[in-house]
Amino acid sequence: MRSTSFEAGATRREMMLGATAASLAAAGPSAARAESPTLKALAAQSGRVFGAAVSWKQLDDPGFARLVADQCAILTPEWEMKWGAVEVQRYHPDYGPAQRIVDFAKAHDQQVRGHTALWANNLPPWGRDALMGRDGRSTATARLKQILERFPGLADWDVANEAIEPRNGRPDNLRTSPLVVAMGPDWISDAFFEARKYAPNSKLYYNDYGLDYADTASDTKRRAVLGLLERLRKRGAPIDGLGIQAHLKPDAQPFDEQVFRRFLRDVAALGYDIRVTELDVNDQRLVIDRQTRDARVADEARRYLTVALDEAAVTGVICWGLSDRYGWLRRSKRFGRHDGVVPRPLPFDDALKPKPLFFAMADAFRHATPAIIRKVRA
Repeated sequence: MRSTSFEAGATRREMMLGATAASLAAAGPSAARAESPTLKALAAQSGRVFGAAVSWKQLDDPGFARLVADQCAILTPEWEMKWGAVEVQRYHPDYGPAQRIVDFAKAHDQQVRGHTALWANNLPPWGRDALMGRDGRSTATARLKQILERFPGLADWDVANEAIEPRNGRPDNLRTSPLVVAMGPDWISDAFFEARKYAPNSKLYYNDYGLDYADTASDTKRRAVLGLLERLRKRGAPIDGLGIQAHLKPDAQPFDEQVFRRFLRDVAALGYDIRVTELDVNDQRLVIDRQTRDARVADEARRYLTVALDEAAVTGVICWGLSDRYGWLRRSKRFGRHDGVVPRPLPFDDALKPKPLFFAMADAFRHATPAIIRKVRA
């Protein structure tokens, strides 16, 4: 990927967007709301939804809660529905934090995306041994039943999350995990059939990362995920779509518009919806200068979303967070910056003001191809 600055390659329109971003940022979030359409309104123009992942405690921040209500049509609980958070003590689940988010969404006429039903990387302390024991399958299916029945009628569910890992060396490209031990090599298909019993009106997704760039590892991962989707289709599994996490990394891997466009078309050709489910732009490798960094982040998202929103099967974009004030990369020792500089991966800054990333996303929504909305797959 070229590392030239945004200013060197920007078009007149992009520079005007940057100037608009700067002026609105100086005026504050209330001025931005008054003078610029919200991301949810712009997404809706092409039949899509825009939203963000939030945590229940963040909604106690009045300014942030207003921003979420203004900008988002759909919310994803950041951790509150994950098995390891819900059922720390076996048979004693705590749904209170998740319910807070669901209640907030209902009060503001927003949808909720269930995340995630089964994920091997977030098990409760007792989960691994239980899954690998004699009753492993019933343990997994009980989890599916409990979480989906507890929150009926959600718009979407990530039924299986991050279950493909070609580097593990299995011929089916499955990630080696306690879920494979518990349910066997067809566990993903079985999970979708099981989930449909308890979520008859929700769209059910397979969700994964590492599908965005044009390096060897991403190419391998895309082929493996397409293989999974083809197998699920042949089995008649009730899966509605693919969630693409889109944790973007400018200047770390090359982005090729044609490669990504072809992948989206391949998924769409199988009859699946596509959602961008966890969008953020990691500035870990970018320069310290804030203006240059923000411009590069915005340009990465613009290039990516221009391709994604040209595909009619892409039905929505969800950011993994909305404001840098609560961005997960600030807390991450592994994925965050190592120079003490605060990461800026999201559309709004610490002061809840829109950044160039916001305006790049807004522009992408304005020029989006109308989405095709399919019925829930039985």
